[in-house]
Amino acid sequence: MNEEIKEIFSLLDDYVSYKREVRNKYPYHVNPIEEIRANENANSRILGTLLRYEHNGEYKILKSFLERMLPEFRIEKLSKPVIESEQYRIDLSVREAGKYAIIFENKIHNAVLQKNQLARYIEKLHDEEHFSYNQIYVIFMPPTVGYESNDCCWHKFVDGICGKCDNGECKLNYSPELRKMFKNENRYKKITFRDDLLNWLKEDVLPNLTEKEELLKSSVILYIDYLEGLFQLRMNEKNIYMELRDFIVKKLKLDDKVLEGKIDVLQQEKEKIDSLCKELENMRLFYMWELIEEKMKPIVENIAKSYELECDLRVYNDGNRTFSLGFKRKDWDLNIIFACFVNCGMDLYIGKHNAEPISGYSTYKCINGWNGDSSDREKFPHGCVWLKKYENKILDLLRDVTVDDGAEFKRFLEDKLYHTLKEIEGHPNEITMKISSSQ
Repeated sequence: MNEEIKEIFSLLDDYVSYKREVRNKYPYHVNPIEEIRANENANSRILGTLLRYEHNGEYKILKSFLERMLPEFRIEKLSKPVIESEQYRIDLSVREAGKYAIIFENKIHNAVLQKNQLARYIEKLHDEEHFSYNQIYVIFMPPTVGYESNDCCWHKFVDGICGKCDNGECKLNYSPELRKMFKNENRYKKITFRDDLLNWLKEDVLPNLTEKEELLKSSVILYIDYLEGLFQLRMNEKNIYMELRDFIVKKLKLDDKVLEGKIDVLQQEKEKIDSLCKELENMRLFYMWELIEEKMKPIVENIAKSYELECDLRVYNDGNRTFSLGFKRKDWDLNIIFACFVNCGMDLYIGKHNAEPISGYSTYKCINGWNGDSSDREKFPHGCVWLKKYENKILDLLRDVTVDDGAEFKRFLEDKLYHTLKEIEGHPNEITMKISSSQ
């Protein structure tokens, strides 16, 4: 083994061993919210459950939230608020018919704001629930300061859609009128989880819960601890972090060096570890694709046998990581080919059989309709459909092959073959592509 790699593994082993030793000095810590890896929807449900608390007609937690966080909204009297998660796909909403509607957009894990996202929510409440624009309020909830809602999420459909919306980059050179209106009329507020929500829970909510509200109090304590863990604010973890930092300083002999020297040593070690991690990931993917091929083969063969088809599976375990599946019957003059490119999606081709393997397909272009060259047209004269439904699910389908006996992948393949064969049956040499790409 390369001496450099030996040194890296030795450092990692020592670090992991010391980290375990340090952690054992402190009380055992567990938080169920942390253990289930709560996503944005789960956090929205937790917050909604707290705001929904009512006793003798009083919504004291919701009232506290409005008074501390949103005094500029001027929502004073609470009668019977409806507090829901995922209604109209809104993370969390609080509303009373004819009075007010508050939209909570939760980005605790830095999810990207989608194009027209806030505009769509506002229009839904305006059109479906008949709230006027001046009754609708928007709360944007990023994890920390420094995050802001982008222009594109405020654009109405009529304002146009920027192709780079999903990356938070907008070509449109004006600020949307909708955002101007909400900001100018104090109906938009940014509230961060770390600096605003957490402090509100610790300073306003927790101290005002009584002994009779013990279970509610324990839930708030648990959520506070979860947020402190998420933002590395737990005292025990701070102490652990400092001890581990001291370990690295001693191990790399940083105390003997000036500041520039410390930075250089740390950069060199980081580059070594990054390089090793990259190689480990490449090896992991290589073996993963070997496993996918091993698990996928019997699934494909059994399905082909049930339809009396010949089949051919090709997995290309290189940097592109693609696979193709080919099916035909002996009396056909054509092939059915599923061509998958993991980073793009999957195409379904029907074309004339030739001397290549049944699954033979060399271009690997994710196309919608025909924009290939003439040789493509000759090879697949009956056309191509892009299986849009599976565009973003290819990795999930492949992962399913390795962990769940391929049940989902099997359903996908049987469904597509069934509809394709229905089109072909009776006239295999005259088929025209009619398969719906949304099936």
